[in-house]
Amino acid sequence: MKNKFEVLHFFPTFVTTIHVDENTDELKNYEGKFETIAHALSSQSKDLRVLEKYSKTRKILLDYFKKFSNEVLEYDNDYDITTSWFTKSSEGQFSTFHNHKNSFWSGVYYYGDYDDNSSNIEFSSPLAIYQQYELNVRNPNAVNSILSYIKPSSKSLILFPSYLAHRIGEHRSKITRRSLAFNIVPIGKYGEYDSSYDTNWFVSS
Repeated sequence: MKNKFEVLHFFPTFVTTIHVDENTDELKNYEGKFETIAHALSSQSKDLRVLEKYSKTRKILLDYFKKFSNEVLEYDNDYDITTSWFTKSSEGQFSTFHNHKNSFWSGVYYYGDYDDNSSNIEFSSPLAIYQQYELNVRNPNAVNSILSYIKPSSKSLILFPSYLAHRIGEHRSKITRRSLAFNIVPIGKYGEYDSSYDTNWFVSS
């Protein structure tokens, strides 16, 4: 058969990565408390707005998302970071699949040190619940995979839609795995007609 199949990617779910060139070493100075949370056997900072203490890094990360939104998503909106927190995983620790509610996009920034045994961040396809068969996959790719992963590397920023379920795989390195996670929401005016919304309507005077 000489004819070739043309695959059309309708309504894709995608993740983007970028290397952060700017200095973010201030994050390494965090000395706040950590706690184990329900969906994880790794630790999360008790402070869920840590970037309020690191305004320089906060602006750097938000600017990267704004640039991505403008150049790739082509949205004409402004954004802000809501919650932000540190995570750390020691050898043998991991987290279960979860997603982030009440947010639009989310980010993970790797500001620490990592090696080949550092655990991946794993993403589950949002379409997996609609698949009724488990078939034998010869070559995993964007069309047939229900699970994808990214290995952490120093100063790598990952951005993904907040509905996308993800987890930390089992950490097998002696080096503590550290990351900064954060959520993003649109601000200002967006939408049309009776679905219009303006966050300024609810700003306290």
